Amino acid sequence: LTLNGLPYSNFATAQSVPGKPGFSAIIFDDADISAFNTLTSSSRFHAAMLVGVTNKTGTFGYITSFQDEIDIIHPETNLPTKGYFVDTLCANQMINHCLIAESCGSNYTITDIVSSTNSAQIEITPGACFNYTASNDYIGLDVVTVLVQNEFGFSESICLEFYICGRPHFFTENIDTTISCTAIIPPAPDTTLRENCGLIVSFIENIKVGDCDGFVERIYIAEDECGFKDTLSQMIRIEDIEAPTFIGNALDITVACDNIPLVPIITINDNCDENPILDYSEDTGSGCPYTITRKWVATDKCDNQDSIIQVITVEDTEAPVLSSTPIDVTVDCGNIPLAPIVTAKDNCVRTCFTGNGDNETNLDVGAPTRALGAPDNLYSVIAFGDWQEIDLTDIVPAGEIIEIIITRHNSEGRVEITGSLDGTSFNSPLLYGNGVIPAPAPIANFEVINYIVPSGGIRYLRFERQAGAVRLDAVSYDFCETETQEGELEVTFTETGGSGCSYVMTRTWSATDDCNNTTTHTQNITVQDIIDPTFDSNPIAISDISCDASLPTQEILTASDNCGTAKVTPSVDPYTIDNCNPYEVTYRWTAEDECGNINEITRSFNVLPNDDGFVFSDTPLDLTVDCNAIPVPVSITVGDVCGESTALVFNEEITTGCPYTITRKWIATDFCGNQDSLVQVITVTDIEAPRFGETLLDVTVQCDNIPDTSIITITDNCDSNPILTFSEEIGSGCSYNIIRKWIATD
Repeated sequence: LTLNGLPYSNFATAQSVPGKPGFSAIIFDDADISAFNTLTSSSRFHAAMLVGVTNKTGTFGYITSFQDEIDIIHPETNLPTKGYFVDTLCANQMINHCLIAESCGSNYTITDIVSSTNSAQIEITPGACFNYTASNDYIGLDVVTVLVQNEFGFSESICLEFYICGRPHFFTENIDTTISCTAIIPPAPDTTLRENCGLIVSFIENIKVGDCDGFVERIYIAEDECGFKDTLSQMIRIEDIEAPTFIGNALDITVACDNIPLVPIITINDNCDENPILDYSEDTGSGCPYTITRKWVATDKCDNQDSIIQVITVEDTEAPVLSSTPIDVTVDCGNIPLAPIVTAKDNCVRTCFTGNGDNETNLDVGAPTRALGAPDNLYSVIAFGDWQEIDLTDIVPAGEIIEIIITRHNSEGRVEITGSLDGTSFNSPLLYGNGVIPAPAPIANFEVINYIVPSGGIRYLRFERQAGAVRLDAVSYDFCETETQEGELEVTFTETGGSGCSYVMTRTWSATDDCNNTTTHTQNITVQDIIDPTFDSNPIAISDISCDASLPTQEILTASDNCGTAKVTPSVDPYTIDNCNPYEVTYRWTAEDECGNINEITRSFNVLPNDDGFVFSDTPLDLTVDCNAIPVPVSITVGDVCGESTALVFNEEITTGCPYTITRKWIATDFCGNQDSLVQVITVTDIEAPRFGETLLDVTVQCDNIPDTSIITITDNCDSNPILTFSEEIGSGCSYNIIRKWIATD
């Protein structure tokens, strides 16, 4: 602080100014103050204003902001600094560090210390010093903020850096690698440590190499100057990790179904195996288009594999071909040709195979008592160590499933199933039974095993018993494959007919291949009916008849038609009746089919006249009757048997006498002059006497009272004038009789 250009220090202790925080009042000596003063200060003081001037002998005060700046001195550059790096420490290592400070004051203290990681242990010690103890589990830079204050209450902060090495630790955690059997073992790699506090790194190496595999084991050891260690292991596996390489290639292509290319020749090389194995398989899909997937798998002795796959998309765009295409024709309905047999061929036909080997059903039935070669009515029990071989008759492609039915007869039963393409080399074993499939396995029950055909396909299966009792019951398979040559297809035939007398029959042959390519041919047959129907039989001959005979019943005839049915209508040709002369009558039969075609047949006969052909309604018989019972003439009508009009004349002749006759005669004359007659003779007799009209009684009378002769009348049934004769006889004496007698005679 200078006053009027001269350093000034003759002032009392600074005093605080009420209401002015951060400001202090400095009292100057009166002798040093003049009317005009110039006040300057260093950077730590900021002169503000001169106040309180009264007179030269009075007290002068000067208010200033008293902001003391504490400078922290860098221990190496001796210059003020805001921070510096202190030291590198090992884990749990402690260091005491003191600050160098400059300010208006001379006494400094550390009032607060804050670690950025809050992991270190910090203890403040006298003389602006502190103890810093590194953490055991922290690695890296720790920034510590230290607050320093002088005796005037002014403070300053500084940032101090500490690097904590911690325990040695390799940043590289996985340096394992695998190299090919032909590669050079790589040198030890550079290892990056998480800290560098006087570390020493060393390693131990162990090498072992085999045919397909080996290893180099390296152990890296890092130790710091504090004695802390870390290790890092490296395993270099020496393997044949390179698959065989292919020579040749098979590109994916799209082909027609009858142009599937042959399997290309593919060979392989391997870097470590002189005789790698090349397996080939082919999988044929379904549908249309379908794919043939050819796969070559190369495997070396270390089981490194690589494969190439060729996908052949097989298209079928060619329609089937029919064996014949019948032309359109016009025919009579009775001459419709038979539908010809039309077949179809296609350039690509997919064929499926189903087989059961040479044992189509259960190999044997009966008790489990025989080994191989026993009669068929016994179980096919495979003897221990023995084997049974089945010929599947077809080569079953790779990937197909063969269903095998086997029965075990005890819990130890076990069999090995192998396949072979040529019948000599059996491989791809499948174990079934005790301890294998299933576990535990049923006993004496049919069990189905699915044997997946290995690469290359098989034709033969071998079953070798390994333990217990095992029976082979059945073997079956079902698979499809595509032929690239022509094959026959099923032809669908339809026929639709019309109706009526002229119609069109449509025949259609259609063949569709697996890819829905379709060939269709249609034949139209125009069907007509132009042939008359035929009678099934001829009518019999008809003899001539008399005119008084009824016309004979017309025979019922039937007819057939080549196209359908025929109806026969009987009829009589018109004719004129002539009863005086013969005339002809013709019977006609008309056969008509459904289309109006007509055929007719007739039979004729004569109707002959009849001269005596009268028909009287009655024929009176000759009679003998009493005279009072003469019948009236019978009413007679007459007709001609031939239907012509007839005249009838009646007359009657009566004779005399007793008896007498009455002759009645009816004479008929027809249109042709022909006559016929009826005669009735009636003989009339009279056997009944006349009858008296009165009846006279005998009487006794006085002689003087004799009655007069009575008038007597007579009647007769036949005589209208009968004769009455009277006579009287008179007796004598006193008493006498008078006999009167009347006699009636007709």
